[in-house]
Amino acid sequence: MSKEVYREELQQRLAALDARLVEAQTMVARGTPTEKVDAAGELARLLLRRGSLAEKLTQLDREPESRWENAKAELEEDYHSIISTLEQLIGEIDRPGVGR
Repeated sequence: MSKEVYREELQQRLAALDARLVEAQTMVARGTPTEKVDAAGELARLLLRRGSLAEKLTQLDREPESRWENAKAELEEDYHSIISTLEQLIGEIDRPGVGR
């Protein structure tokens, strides 16, 4: 896969991630004050990590061909880590009586 194709594909996944982050923020906003505090820090960290991932993606073109596969692997690892943490957070706030 070329850098350009990969960049476009990851940008599409980041757009879907953004939608999930908005969904999580909405769920947290409906929670109790304690739930809001507990989830707010994690959401803030996720947003920072998402921004960092986007920055790495913009730097992809500067990577030499010899480093391309390593850079792609790092981006994938970061992306999947963010998704995993987000899904765990959504699972926690989507329990009956929580975030509703």
